[in-house]
Amino acid sequence: MKKISLFLLLVIIFSSCESIIEIELEKKEPTIVVKSLFAPFTPPYPQEFKFDITSSINILDTINSKINITNANVLLYENGILVETVAYIDTAGYYVSSIFPQTGNEYRLEVSAPNYPSINCSNIVPERVIIDTASVINYIGTDANGAPMAEITLSFSDNENEVNYYEISATSPGTLTGYFRLSANDDAITSESYYPSVLMFDRKNPAFLPFKDIKFNGTQKELKIIYTPPYSLYVSENNETRFIDSHLIEINLYSVSEDYYKYRATYLQHINNQNGDVLFGMNEPINVYSNIENGYGIFAAYQSHLVQLEVEGLQFQ
Repeated sequence: MKKISLFLLLVIIFSSCESIIEIELEKKEPTIVVKSLFAPFTPPYPQEFKFDITSSINILDTINSKINITNANVLLYENGILVETVAYIDTAGYYVSSIFPQTGNEYRLEVSAPNYPSINCSNIVPERVIIDTASVINYIGTDANGAPMAEITLSFSDNENEVNYYEISATSPGTLTGYFRLSANDDAITSESYYPSVLMFDRKNPAFLPFKDIKFNGTQKELKIIYTPPYSLYVSENNETRFIDSHLIEINLYSVSEDYYKYRATYLQHINNQNGDVLFGMNEPINVYSNIENGYGIFAAYQSHLVQLEVEGLQFQ
């Protein structure tokens, strides 16, 4: 009885300590937000030079969808020369340019709209780096959840005398898989701040791996990347059979600008910090990198080289 009374007393004491703290948040005026990741015309999947231009939303607003700015004056400069006033295309929902970026050229965007401060941003298209060799081992074991693991090996030649920035992704076209989640054992990638710690209990591997050449500048670099291939499970009365499905894999090596790299790396770190960890709790929030002057967002260039490989299926245990 005494223990119950003591427990009730503690509940009353702690509940009486509750207080409401009112915080006055400054209401900021809306600003222009730009998102444009652009590359030269690159088969087999060329992308238009387009700009997603929206309005920032105040933290106190209850709007769930983005606010497109459709009446902006969008000026595109190439190496300091005005080359186009870009029009908004209703059916696309973007400002779409007729210009395709060129390697080594600098592009600057100036955007103005009624009731918004004008913004500007610029970026230089990096040199394209080619995948020299690529191969896939379709089965190297299973992960902690019993899913199969496959290993991509690729190599490329890094340009010397400068810091170069890269990103890797892998997809399986024609399937529902989409982008594979990737992991690596190479410290060129695992030393990046966004890369999830092996101590995280519920870690999720990223679908994109941005990294820089600090640890291999000017050399021939080989990377081994692990992914979970598509697989099937067949259950009969007496046993369970698992198969890795045959599939086509597309491996993309992106050569990216420094701004692109900073945006991707901080975005992934932001996602990791939001997810937190059931053992170690939430991390401090991090601001996603932006190179938009007087606004928010990203305007950054990249190039890509894609290799397609056929991966054979097999039965695994």
